[in-house]
Amino acid sequence: MRRPSRARLQRRFVRQVVVCVVLAAATVLVLDQLSHPLPRAGLLALIVGLGVAAVMAAMMGMAALQGQQRFEALARLQPLPAVFYAAATALLLLTGGGSVWLLLAISLTGWAVVAVVSLRLVARGVPGDGTEWPTAGAVRTYARSALVTTAAPIDTLGIEQLLVGLIGGHYLLGLFTIGWAFETGPIVLLVALASFVGPRVSTLSPAERPAFVRRWLLVAVGVGVAACPAIQLVPAPVLVLAFGAEAEPAVPLARVLVVAGVVLGLRRITSVCLVGMGEAGAATWCELVGLATMVVGVLLADLPHAP
Repeated sequence: MRRPSRARLQRRFVRQVVVCVVLAAATVLVLDQLSHPLPRAGLLALIVGLGVAAVMAAMMGMAALQGQQRFEALARLQPLPAVFYAAATALLLLTGGGSVWLLLAISLTGWAVVAVVSLRLVARGVPGDGTEWPTAGAVRTYARSALVTTAAPIDTLGIEQLLVGLIGGHYLLGLFTIGWAFETGPIVLLVALASFVGPRVSTLSPAERPAFVRRWLLVAVGVGVAACPAIQLVPAPVLVLAFGAEAEPAVPLARVLVVAGVVLGLRRITSVCLVGMGEAGAATWCELVGLATMVVGVLLADLPHAP
């Protein structure tokens, strides 16, 4: 059976990126025309388009590093998007200025850095790596099965922030955004662990996988339980010191979101284990059920609006 060359796979990916960039930018321009006019809509469309390209390239680069089992580089790159987002939010809150497009530009810069560095590392390759390229059909089948669980829409697409903003208003969204920065703490740790566990599961024999998965799930629970109380000590002094008494209402929400971050991180571990064991379809269905639960829960919640 004829196997696709690296160049063919790269061309397919580039075409996908171009299509997604055009669709994302066009969506911003359409929203500008159909709803309330957006400030600097053209610039916002450009940032969103470039951001989509950066995120897609970064995800591809990190997936390739994961496949090459270059976990040290992967562990250093994975936290960058969350760090850039938290830094951008803190900077804009401290200065009292900024705008939506500036926040997007700064936060997406983290993805751009990950994309450039990871793809350069992948291009260098691993000495002596004789891994065969999969067939095109195998790539498409795997991609369809693992699409949703790999995208992790529960906490990576910003759907929860959109819902909170629509239902609870700008004030609650601001508090949620501050708390979300602390939620990323346990998630980053557990996602880094997942990037190590996933490739290793797939290389084991079926008989070895159950014990390996049980051992690393217990390790993940231990990491989450240890990280949660440590991060819980941070919100109160940091928020009040950095932003004043106005940020104090965000402290309880930040504490809840830290606990939620542990749960979300553990679900990322179980997802990669299922994918590595060849159960990508089951992982995707679990992610969809979780997403539906989140959306329904937020819609049914009695969220207060700004006073």
